[in-house]
Amino acid sequence: MTKRQPPPGISDQDWKATPTSVQTAVYMLLRVVDELQQAVAQSQKRISQLEEQVGKNSRNSSMPPSSNPLNMKKPPAKVKEKRKAGGQPGHVGHDRPLKPPEEVDHFVVSKPISCQAWRLVAGEDPQPQRIRCVNCRPSYQK
Repeated sequence: MTKRQPPPGISDQDWKATPTSVQTAVYMLLRVVDELQQAVAQSQKRISQLEEQVGKNSRNSSMPPSSNPLNMKKPPAKVKEKRKAGGQPGHVGHDRPLKPPEEVDHFVVSKPISCQAWRLVAGEDPQPQRIRCVNCRPSYQK
């Protein structure tokens, strides 16, 4: 039979005076306590994971709103803005200036056939509107 070392907190003299059967029981109890401590640590870890999972909803995770609990309150309705969308009265617009005619590669003449009221348009405009052609590419040349 091998001689066991005394567990922490028990002196050599007391351990030698302890019967072998009691020493065996003490070591078995220490092993059980160690296993229980490991089980408690695993349980605490699992509990914290489950508590985190219970607190998830569509606002604080990537879950869809249909998975929210039934007792969850709906978000408050958005307050309507006083201002309308778009540019506000008095706002100075910022446009990208058009290139001077000397720097333009080509011109596209676009004349409407009719106006919005479906009336024919005839005549020439002495001040035609210049706009940037979205279909033309900078490398395009005629």
